[in-house]
Amino acid sequence: MFIRFSAYLSMLGVLVIPVKSPLGWEVLSYKNIKANTVTWSEQGMEISVKSSASPVIYPLSTHQRIKKINFKGTVRGVLKFPTGLEQGEKGADDFVLRVGLVLPGKTRLGWFERKIAPDWVLKLQSLAPKNAGIEKVLFLNLSSQTLRWKEREHPLSKYFVERIVGLATPEFSIEEIFEGPIDVAALWISIDGDDSKQSFEVNLSDIRLED
Repeated sequence: MFIRFSAYLSMLGVLVIPVKSPLGWEVLSYKNIKANTVTWSEQGMEISVKSSASPVIYPLSTHQRIKKINFKGTVRGVLKFPTGLEQGEKGADDFVLRVGLVLPGKTRLGWFERKIAPDWVLKLQSLAPKNAGIEKVLFLNLSSQTLRWKEREHPLSKYFVERIVGLATPEFSIEEIFEGPIDVAALWISIDGDDSKQSFEVNLSDIRLED
């Protein structure tokens, strides 16, 4: 039944990402930053944040050319920031959810860059096809404030572009349609509370890529 269902979805041009099992997912960590706790169940992928941050990556077996992404889930807890600080600034650069699409490209690290690059950058580059590189990660963010920007290049990394696609409500269901088809090599889920030293929990119950 599962095989038939998967084949049916494939015929419809829909790739359902398995969020109820750790199979295929890779949990990474940042140097000197406490990592999130990640678990899987019938309810989906659960990420617990306690003044922590870490990425969860799902490399695709083959690159997918997509026109749309859908994802939904729940948030328990809220992010609050000191008066005068806007979310995304230093001291407030936390989001309850960033769903990242890793886009292949021509950028590759040189020999010296590989020697000094953080582990997460090396992992990012490893997601590129042979003899190719990574253009960027396009993050689709849920914001906890009404921000002045809707899309930006992250000030700390040329690889990261962030786009606000919705609000961090207790229940969320997001559909993002792209202007044209994009190639995707992997998903990069980023959830963080380390900058503002806060705690919350996120459950991702469904992620779908559509061509």
